Amino acid sequence: MVRRLRKIHHRPNAMTLGAANAGLDIEPEKVDDTAAAICRLADDHGLYQRMNAGSPVYMRGRLDGRKLTAHLFELIENLVAKRRSWPSALAKTDCRP
Repeated sequence: MVRRLRKIHHRPNAMTLGAANAGLDIEPEKVDDTAAAICRLADDHGLYQRMNAGSPVYMRGRLDGRKLTAHLFELIENLVAKRRSWPSALAKTDCRP
């Protein structure tokens, strides 16, 4: 199972790693909360083991070259499609600085 970062809806800036909440809930802007989460990880060996076991799977899922390339091409195709839908006067302008 690929673990992903997902937003926690009741805390818009908080993120957690793993579908089973086997990670750390942190809000990067809150230093004290981040420190508490790190202390929790240091104190909970089981949590450390679960996160450590899932990390390679998570990273392979996030850093898969084929998936990243496909996503990049999808973004480029969407941009080209949007550019084609612009009025002809705008489409002829050069967008480069």
